[in-house]
This record gives sequence, structure tokens and C-alpha cells, in this order.
Amino acid sequence: MFRILPWRREVLEGLLANDVLGFHTRAHAHNFLGSVADVLEARVDPALLAVERGGRRTWVGDFPIGVDAEEIAALAEMPVTTAGERRLRHQLGLESVRMGLGVDRMDYTKGIPERLEALEALYERHPEWIGRFAFVQVAVPTRIELAEYRQVGDRARELARRINRRFPRAGGPTVHLVERNLGFLELLPYYRAADLCAVTSLHDGMNLVAKEYVAACTDFEGALLLSPFTGAARELDRAFMASPFDREGMADAYHAALSEDPAARRERMAALRETVLRRTVYDWAIDVLDALVGAGLRAPSAPTRDTIGR
Repeated sequence: MFRILPWRREVLEGLLANDVLGFHTRAHAHNFLGSVADVLEARVDPALLAVERGGRRTWVGDFPIGVDAEEIAALAEMPVTTAGERRLRHQLGLESVRMGLGVDRMDYTKGIPERLEALEALYERHPEWIGRFAFVQVAVPTRIELAEYRQVGDRARELARRINRRFPRAGGPTVHLVERNLGFLELLPYYRAADLCAVTSLHDGMNLVAKEYVAACTDFEGALLLSPFTGAARELDRAFMASPFDREGMADAYHAALSEDPAARRERMAALRETVLRRTVYDWAIDVLDALVGAGLRAPSAPTRDTIGR
């Protein structure tokens, strides 16, 4: 795909003017090295994650970005947030049901229609959840001037209407589609209220919604459903995993997450929170800065993994 780009040489040459290039995952770093090998005359060293060209060396590393987990946890415990959670459940008629949550831009890479199709399959395959599980999809409008993005919104609205028509719920709609941008403090009550958060992108560099949700889940009662095509899946491997291209498989993952034994659910969330709290945005920044310092001090022939970061 990259070779189709008319400006592929210029893009790579511009990137290689940097001393250090950071990607979210090791796979993305290797993809970059492969693109350089395909397009430019350069010495590419996949073992050292380095490129030599024109008498200079560029170090390539994977630096998975984190969130300010402790700050998010503290904000999630504030009285205004807990009151917002109660108000949200009351307004949406979710006081006596389990709640699922998606938070995304209305972008064709985020898999929102696929997520709703899997939700429809959940009710078909596991009808015991009809009336007992509702889903809130926060979908932030973006690039509405482009037809591809408008089509995603049209498809999501069509699916929400169809699910609500096929699987009605006494307390309100089964699917709530919230099409507006929420500030982070507005979003926190949604995180707290959600019994399950689905981050099921078709492709994503990292997706920090997954890490924000885990950080905000201070009661350990939530469940995280991840697509293996998110960068976050490399670190948060205790999450429930399901491909957004597998409608029935994702429906079964919804069911498994909602049905898990409470003790096992809390243990799983505790492990996820340990990962998120251990690798925060500050650790990410330190890794990047260490890599820059190391690139300036180190002889080109003597790299070490610890020096160039994770």
C-alpha cells in the first residue's frame, strides 16, 4: 500500500532526518523498516532497529504511549463524577441493566457498525440479554465533509434503529447513539457506569480509550473487550479479545465478558489496571527522552535495547 504513494521517497527521507523515530508497537516499527528497504537505498538493520543512509543513522523504537492513570483514577472517584454516573444511568433508563460502552470518532477505522452488528448477534445468540444489557455508543462526528465518514454515521444510525426495533427494552432504547464531542470530565461518568467497554477498531495505532477506561475502573467491576488490531492489545492481553471482522465471535465475547464469575472479573481487571498504572504517559515520555539522549551519546556501532527505549 505504501508503494502506491507518489511521494513515498520524500516521506521516508523526511522521517529519516530524525535521530529517533518512535512507533506504538514493534510490528509498526518493523513495517517502517520494511518500507525503507523496499523504497530507498539504505542499510536497514531489523535486529538493531536502525537505518543508515547518507552517512547518518536513525534509530527506530516502539514506545507504547500511556495515560495519566493515577490522575484519571482520582478524577473517577470525585463526588461530581459519581453523581454524574447516577444521573447518566437515570437519564438513559439504565438503572437496572448492565451497560456497554463504546467511545470513538465516527471514523471508518473504528469499527462502530461492526460493533453494533455483533451486538445484534449477541441478542440473537443469547436472548437472555434482551432487556438486561444496553449499549451506549459515543460517536464524535469527524470529517463530515467526506462521503466515507458520512456513510459510517448513516450505517451506525441504521443499525441502532434496527436493534432498538428488534429488541425493545422497557426502560428505554437498547442502543443509545450519542453523536457529540464530550469533554474528558463529561466522559468519566460513562466510564464509571460501563460494565463493559468495547474497543474494537478495524485498525488502530494504540487507542487510549482502552487505557482510560481501565484507569477509571476503580471498583474493578468492569470488563474490557479489545480488537487484536489495536496497539493496546499488545499490552492489555488480559482483556477479552475478539476480531471486529467476526460478528459471531464478537457476540460470544460480549457474552463471555458479561457472564464471567465476579471474582474472576475483578482479578482480570486488577491485572489490567496494574499494567496501565505501571506504564503511564510519564514513563513513555522518559523512554523517548532517554532514546534521544542515547542517540546523541552512543557510537553508531554500539546500540543497546535498554538505551533506545521500549
